[in-house]
Amino acid sequence: MTFNGLNLKRLLSRALGALLLAGVIGTAPTTAFAAPAAGTAIGNQASATYTDASNTPRTVTSNVVTAIVQQVASLTLAQSASRTVAVGSQVSYPVTLTNTGNGTDTFNLGFTQSGAFAFTSVVFYADANGDGVADNTTPITASTALAMDAVFKFVA
Repeated sequence: MTFNGLNLKRLLSRALGALLLAGVIGTAPTTAFAAPAAGTAIGNQASATYTDASNTPRTVTSNVVTAIVQQVASLTLAQSASRTVAVGSQVSYPVTLTNTGNGTDTFNLGFTQSGAFAFTSVVFYADANGDGVADNTTPITASTALAMDAVFKFVA
């Protein structure tokens, strides 16, 4: 379909693309949390109003376009305090992991060495109540499944 030499389908397609882009940019999260949630369907439809060669007003509407939000993994780690310990002694660091992604996720736990100081070993233990003391003596290697905005406390 053309109007004054313009392909209306192409024009509508471009308008729809611009609306979708504007919708994505306009709904960008303002916090560290991703939004909307993974799996959310976002729909959009464009329309154009014009007057044809016989001076008749017309409106053309596109098909509805639906996009499904993909999951984005994101996290924050917070350590509550620094520790001083004698050489050869054991030290524990309470850590809080927050799932700042937009869906349920599990996070692997690990460590890397840097600087002149070298750890003999680093082991992770669950600390559900956040008191800085391991809940038991069974080491863990990953968080539990965390919904978006959920918190997992552990001790390193």
